[in-house]
Amino acid sequence: GGSWQHGSDFRLHFWGGSTANGIVISFRASCTFQGGHVFAAMTGSQIVVTGNGVCYVAGNYSITGGGVCHYGVFDGGQLVLRSITVTLTGTPAFTNAFANAGRVGSINGGDATFTFSGAATGSRYGINANGVIWVNGKGPNAFPGSVAGYVNIGGSYS
Repeated sequence: GGSWQHGSDFRLHFWGGSTANGIVISFRASCTFQGGHVFAAMTGSQIVVTGNGVCYVAGNYSITGGGVCHYGVFDGGQLVLRSITVTLTGTPAFTNAFANAGRVGSINGGDATFTFSGAATGSRYGINANGVIWVNGKGPNAFPGSVAGYVNIGGSYS
């Protein structure tokens, strides 16, 4: 375990699909995104939190390309959204879901006011195997996408 913080002007561009995932936080590590990030298209997921890792998304950033999912949180990982604005350009496509939680992974967006500006294609959220997404009553359209979200196998979206 360890922690990593980054200020501004951090660009994630992966050309030719050679990198599957953008940022992976795992093994009880913690990470705080403080803003200025640009997520380009990739073959995997853009922010992955797994193995009891914790990610705080605390600053505004942009998404210019899609992937499997933008947030992928699994195996006890936790992703916490703060009061942020995320700007999507070019209608990025997410083949699984924009926000995906499973295997006791959780996304907490209930304590903050977050905004996604722009459109995406794919499911807004996907929850499998006891994953949890909590948006504190913000409704099923809290995340961008062109298709309704889904909840499977003991998952929860509220």
